Amino acid sequence: MIPVIIKMLWIVHRLIDCQDLYPTCSDVVLVFFPLSVLNAIKKTIYPDEGPNGRIRYSLRGGEGRFSVDPVSGVVSVAGALDRETKAEYNLQVVAEDQGRPARSSTATLLVQVSDINDNIPEFSTAEYLAEVLETESAGTSLLTLSAVDPDEGPNGRVTFSIFQQSPSSDPAVFELDSSSGTLRLLQPLDYSEVQEYRLMVQASDGGTPPLVGNSSVEGRHLG
Repeated sequence: MIPVIIKMLWIVHRLIDCQDLYPTCSDVVLVFFPLSVLNAIKKTIYPDEGPNGRIRYSLRGGEGRFSVDPVSGVVSVAGALDRETKAEYNLQVVAEDQGRPARSSTATLLVQVSDINDNIPEFSTAEYLAEVLETESAGTSLLTLSAVDPDEGPNGRVTFSIFQQSPSSDPAVFELDSSSGTLRLLQPLDYSEVQEYRLMVQASDGGTPPLVGNSSVEGRHLG
């Protein structure tokens, strides 16, 4: 299972230690925290002892992807998460005391799934074809490459580059715009010398480390 980072916003309602009253929402606490500190926060909010202070927890919603320890209140991931499929979950946490009669209250738990760099940039086609006339001048745009990465932010930001050309040339014959993916001619071609070029191109995302997708461009010199 791919590890997933989650951010959680828990709106916590204080339980009043009074057997003949339902737990109320007199205080609302907004906290961002890692999973490991949930129990400590719970103990701070519910300091009472005895049956009225013993709280049992349960969850509603979450499509079975989360679980809560009924005693500690620690919420855990119970199923695989994929931000590209669903980026946010709204859960209801039920807190029930052990008094007679038992009283309960609910809190809203908003789980936001943060992106990780788990998708490789994908070109729109495995091979591109550019047909170039000998009369084309330097600066002519030959074609524009396209690649997508469904990740978010820098993880989904794609840049293009040429990493191999056959036959090689010095000075360079082609230039690939790293942002737009536009392939341009840097100098006129001579059909009598080379009739065909093959470029190996790559699309890299901005993740750490970056993930790379590959494609190729066949440049046919039409004479």
